Amino acid sequence: ALSYNHAVGRWTVSNTVITGSHTYPASAFPTNGWYLLGNPFPSPIKWKLTNPANGWDYNVNQVATMIGITDNNVSGYPNYIRYFDYRVGNPNPNWGGVPSLQIAGPGVIAMGQSFWVYALAGSIITINEAAKVTEVENTGGQFYREKSDASRQLSVNITNGMDGDRAILVIDPKATDGFDFNKDFPKFWNMGMNVYLKDKSDQSMLMLAVSEIKENAQIPLAIQFAEPGDYTISFEHSDNFGYSASLFLVDQYEGVALPVSESYSVSIKDVSKPVTDRFYLSLNPAVALKDTRVSVFPNPVKDKVQFEVYGSNQNSSVTLMDVNGKIYVSTDFKGNGTIDMVNYPAGMYILKVKTANGVVTKKIVKQE
Repeated sequence: ALSYNHAVGRWTVSNTVITGSHTYPASAFPTNGWYLLGNPFPSPIKWKLTNPANGWDYNVNQVATMIGITDNNVSGYPNYIRYFDYRVGNPNPNWGGVPSLQIAGPGVIAMGQSFWVYALAGSIITINEAAKVTEVENTGGQFYREKSDASRQLSVNITNGMDGDRAILVIDPKATDGFDFNKDFPKFWNMGMNVYLKDKSDQSMLMLAVSEIKENAQIPLAIQFAEPGDYTISFEHSDNFGYSASLFLVDQYEGVALPVSESYSVSIKDVSKPVTDRFYLSLNPAVALKDTRVSVFPNPVKDKVQFEVYGSNQNSSVTLMDVNGKIYVSTDFKGNGTIDMVNYPAGMYILKVKTANGVVTKKIVKQE
């Protein structure tokens, strides 16, 4: 049961105390990838697959041998993710291509603590009573956090309507230009779709912390697309992010710059390798924004769709096509225009508006 007391600002969580064994079923792992699980017991447990006298600690199927947990041993680094491999019984410092990521403790998962596992679709994990550790074994298993100021962050989201991924940009005055163990977080790779930020040394980051976004800085945004098709890049930011009105997503291929307050649609054909040199975030994009901001309405549309290019007195061109590339309209206009779609089949359409400063792509849904 979960309840919230507004008067004191407190969440209350209650449930039956788990004893014996606890199973994360195959339905908990719908696809290949990293999953955040919680210690289900009211006691610490240890990540090990030995067979002691009182039975197996874990029963696993199609699960990687390594977990990622916060290292509660290291003073000053309460959010430092490290990795522990049960096969060798000690830290693996080279896993993931980041030598600095290792675990100093004995792989204890504290009561109330979560941990990352890499599992294939349909995996099963059963944690048995034997996984619990005694007070003597519980070295470094403390789990707690101190109150901190609200984080200033921007979430970069990518989706194709079925699957998605995200990366996080954090503004922290104490962040450095290098890798900060307690602030930055390397990318956890999914089997298909991945979005990540690149740091100064070209490392792929799930979470990238910077002290500030400098005027002429370009923060590379890389995407590994799952399959050919249409994707949407969108953003969510904290109230105190501070750059929501001045930070832009730049698409160098299309010559488009859009504020992170808007979403961006992109069609991808080649998914043979990650796209690492097309998108970036910047306060001062190379593409002038005022001539590429386009409003399309209504959307969805039943008859006539209207479009307008803000701040532009130049001639522009518009192309309307379906998702298969069939062109229905291709014409020039100035400022604004209208397309009569009343006789077009219902479905998804792509509207491309080209100005002197670039191209903006919008998705339109035609209804019956």
